Amino acid sequence: IVQGAPTTLIKNGAGTLKLLSAMEAQGLTLVNEGTLQLNGAFSSSSNITVNSGAKLTANGAGTAPVVLNSGSILSGHGSIGQLTINAGATISAEPGVGVFNAVDAAWISSAHYNWKIHDANGAPGTGYDILNFNTLDFTAATNIT
Repeated sequence: IVQGAPTTLIKNGAGTLKLLSAMEAQGLTLVNEGTLQLNGAFSSSSNITVNSGAKLTANGAGTAPVVLNSGSILSGHGSIGQLTINAGATISAEPGVGVFNAVDAAWISSAHYNWKIHDANGAPGTGYDILNFNTLDFTAATNIT
């Protein structure tokens, strides 16, 4: 991805697209099918939108805003910018237990958080999952499972 150039990244197809180094997208990023795995630092001037049946795995230090639509999954042990979690979306820090960070989050209607415990007496991120947010807005949430 060329830095500074308007770029559209659209992930289609059932497979996994792994981006192993830094990514700076100046345009639209859509994950429509399969998995987009971001392992390096990533930023974007617009949302990374994850649609039904698709998955974003964020393992890098990211600042891009992410929108999860119904039927989508956000996973990994990294960080992102603003997170919008729409009805029917799922957050699942994986594989194993770990820490996931988002600057702020808005939980819209009913969504899912798959939280795992490996060792209840262990430290956050190694004994059990932890989500870190500056602010978490539940004002539009109707049912959290």
